Amino acid sequence: MASVSVETNELKFELNFADGDTRTFRLKNPLTKSKADWSTAITDINDLIINNQLLIGDKNGGAFTGIYRVTVIDKTETYLDLS
Repeated sequence: MASVSVETNELKFELNFADGDTRTFRLKNPLTKSKADWSTAITDINDLIINNQLLIGDKNGGAFTGIYRVTVIDKTETYLDLS
């Protein structure tokens, strides 16, 4: 059996809350879009969460203040056949 390499990517969203709390959300294997399309979509998601108060901090119940960083992470994992 041969070694296998698997390529994946994900978007890592870092969220901020009014009480200083932060959270990370990872979206694995998102659709392929241009940087401009992603920027628009992320702005729309941010506005939707803020305007509808969809998230609150779990430590002190702080209001969601916004997505402060989104990072694209590309990974290649290699599984070696040692038999």
